[in-house]
Amino acid sequence: MSDERFEAFVGLCFEQEFAGSAHLADALEKWGASTEPNETGWNIANGFMSSSSLCRLRGAGDAFSWSSMGDALVIDAGGSQGRTSITLANQFPKLNFIVQGSAQVCVQGGLLALDPELRDRIRFQAHDIFRPRESIPGKTVIYFLCAVLHNWNDKYACRILQAIVPAMKHGDRIVLCELIIPEPGTDSIFLERFAR
Repeated sequence: MSDERFEAFVGLCFEQEFAGSAHLADALEKWGASTEPNETGWNIANGFMSSSSLCRLRGAGDAFSWSSMGDALVIDAGGSQGRTSITLANQFPKLNFIVQGSAQVCVQGGLLALDPELRDRIRFQAHDIFRPRESIPGKTVIYFLCAVLHNWNDKYACRILQAIVPAMKHGDRIVLCELIIPEPGTDSIFLERFAR
């Protein structure tokens, strides 16, 4: 395909969304008509709250000037099993990572998936995304939220960001990687209908 956006869209559909549809019956059987964000077919297919899958599409490394940050520390907030951090660590060898998420998914599952050559650059840490953070002295810190904020309404998305901002020093960054629905009429009818 020559259109990179369409290719990424098709990849998202087949690799992520259709897999969730295949587990819809499993989710209904397990949780009934639950309204909890982690009790869905998509989460069964991809792992508990594993929203990092969206960012594994090739845009994660191109979405920000990672190499300009030198040996910065990337806090992958809500990073689940660290898939996005693993992808970025392979692309940007100077960066170090702390993947934060629930103890069950992040710490246990992440270590199992981590290649030995990355173990000195990627650490896993249980962290409640709403809990205030402490400043990390001596390092530039990039707080990376990949496919996190879209899971929450504005009130809770603001709380997530408010837990980060007081810990930031001069030079630190917040990098968001989210799926944005384009303005009506800017994409093909097919893509627009699917997105909405």
